[in-house]
Amino acid sequence: MRNKSLDDLAQITEAQFRAEQSRLSEIVAEEAALRQDIARLDAHHRDNQNLPETQLSRARTIGADVLWQGWVGRTRKDLQMRLARVLVRKANMMDSLRQAYGKSIAAQTLQRDERTARQRLLRDARSEAAQALEHLKRW
Repeated sequence: MRNKSLDDLAQITEAQFRAEQSRLSEIVAEEAALRQDIARLDAHHRDNQNLPETQLSRARTIGADVLWQGWVGRTRKDLQMRLARVLVRKANMMDSLRQAYGKSIAAQTLQRDERTARQRLLRDARSEAAQALEHLKRW
């Protein structure tokens, strides 16, 4: 491949890798938000269980405690299902990210190897030219 082609390939694969990283960061942010929502729900549930007995007995009298427990259970289930879907998307995205990273590294390696080979050829050509000049000086 020509040097320009390798440079273009390296830039394209690096851009693809950065795009995959960006998409993954969005999924990670979504995961963090869901985990925070679950933690907040747990905290509210604990706070509700630690209410003074007088407030708990009033809530039980009107059936609010049963409604609250049902709401907490449904909300927790919904949040956990959403989190599970996000984690599946994240796992799939990690595969894509690994592939993009591998392609980027391969392109950079090809670019580096081509540059090294070009430098070696240039060094060899200079050495041959210097030897030819020395040989001509001896005549």
